[in-house]
Formats: sequence, structure tokens, C-alpha cells
Amino acid sequence: MTELEAGALEGVRVLEVGTHIVGPYCAQNLADLGAEVVKIEAPGGDATRRLAGFAPNESKLFHTLNRGKRSVVLDLRQEAAREALRRLTPGFDVFVINARPGVPQRLGIDYETLRGLREDLIYVEHTSYGTRGPDAQKPGGDVVIQAYTGLMAAESKIDEFGAPQRMSSTVLSDYAGGIAGAMGVCAALFRRERTGRGQYISAPLVAAAASFLSYYVSRVPAVDAVTSGPMLERVRAVREGGGGYREILETRGLQVLTQNAAGLLYTNGYPVRDGAIVLGAVSAENRDQIRAALGFVDDPTA
Repeated sequence: MTELEAGALEGVRVLEVGTHIVGPYCAQNLADLGAEVVKIEAPGGDATRRLAGFAPNESKLFHTLNRGKRSVVLDLRQEAAREALRRLTPGFDVFVINARPGVPQRLGIDYETLRGLREDLIYVEHTSYGTRGPDAQKPGGDVVIQAYTGLMAAESKIDEFGAPQRMSSTVLSDYAGGIAGAMGVCAALFRRERTGRGQYISAPLVAAAASFLSYYVSRVPAVDAVTSGPMLERVRAVREGGGGYREILETRGLQVLTQNAAGLLYTNGYPVRDGAIVLGAVSAENRDQIRAALGFVDDPTA
């Protein structure tokens, strides 16, 4: 039997003070790359242990976010537990936390405090809106960030009353934030190899979620003047006229469909006799193949 090759982060030790999804998912990505992760849990355990549990204090969500980690129970409301955490820190390369800004400082486990215990420590802090700016102290979570960044509106989902609906397939902001944090750690470890210095990494949900919308929020004035500009004017008119969320989506959606109607023929879903098919022909070659298979000669996007 052949042994599996060690992960790229073998030998890297990660201390996680995370709960729910974003912090644990960041550390989980590092564990998947070979790092040793020790998770600090409050008495009673991470909240995800009790979400759709299949046994007392066990759930599939908890397992998927924390597989392969070791766990230590510390009640960080107690000074003795906080001191124990500070004593543990010098033995770790990376510290991961998700909390509202100010909480790490109040607990005495912020970056400035902990790097005094290990100078080359890499510290990842996950928040909703970052640690600076007018929204930094506001509470938030995945569904709020979906709305704030426009992810929810981009999905164009509403309920029977016309109210916005969240993305139901996944908590994209949390997972995106976790991946961003793990990427930052890998870059910081590479930098530390060259410089010997640690690093503070801020990985807010809002930045990670907004990165998925870069195409929509980027600005090219010459193009926007004839595409998104007129659409935004119509949306503003609907809002100023007291229109609801449904009307705004319909106004924006009409513009999107009008601009891309031909292109959507190649990247869309269709009902067929035995179910449904989805086409994803992006290249010219793929589109030629689809037209040949369907017996079409002309390219409607030409």
C-alpha cells in the first residue's frame, strides 16, 4: 500500500478560535493542505454541532467544517482560560479568529498582544465589514452580506410577497471569506520564509463576497454610457416613484435580457423530453459544435 504524499502545509500549526462557518472553513482549508489545526471550543461546543444534528452534539455541518482537527475546550469568558490560550500561542504558526471587531482586544487575544508572544505569528481575523470604516462595528452574517453587496439582487429571487430571498444553495459569503483567509495564510507563510516576519490578515465577508461581483461593479465609461447607465437611470426612476423590489428587479432584468438574448442561447437551460439539459458553450468552437448537432447553420450572435 502506497502512503499518501504529505500536504504542502505539513508541519504548519494552526490555532483556531472560530465558530459557525467562516473561521472554521478557513482553518479547514489549511488542514486539507496538511496543516495541524487545534480548535478552541467554548463549553458546549461550536454552534454548528447542534444544527441538524444526527447525534448529541454532532452534525454533518460540524464534521464538514472541522474534520481532522483537534479540539480544546476553553471558556474564554474566564481570565484563566484566556491566559491558557496565550500560553499555547507561541507553539503555533497561524492564529485564526472570527468575531466582531473589538472582541479580540477585549479578550486579550488580538494581533498586537499575540505577536508579542510570537513575533513571526500569522494572524487571520474574519469580520463582517472589516476592522475600520463606518460599518466596522455593525453586526452581520452571510445573509446580511449577500444583501449588502448585491449578491442577493444578482440572484433576482423573491418570495410570493415580492420580498428578497437569500441564495439558498450555500452561504457563499462565509465560504468565500474562508477561502480568502486561507489564501492569505499561504501567501503570508511564503513571505515569512523569505523575510522571517509574521503578518496580520484581515478577511472580511464583504470583501470576499464583493469580489464575485467585480464584473458588474467595474466601470468602463464608454461602455457603461450605452449599457448599464440607461438601466440604472430606469431603476432610479422606479425607486423614486415608490416602486417595490419586484419592480426594480424586473426593470433591471429586462435590460440584461435585451443585451444578452442571443448569447444566452448558448449558456442556458432547456426542457427536453426526458428531463432537461444545460448548455455552457462559451468558445466559438463549442458553439459551432452545438449548431452542427442541432442542424443550425447561422450563428445568431454573429
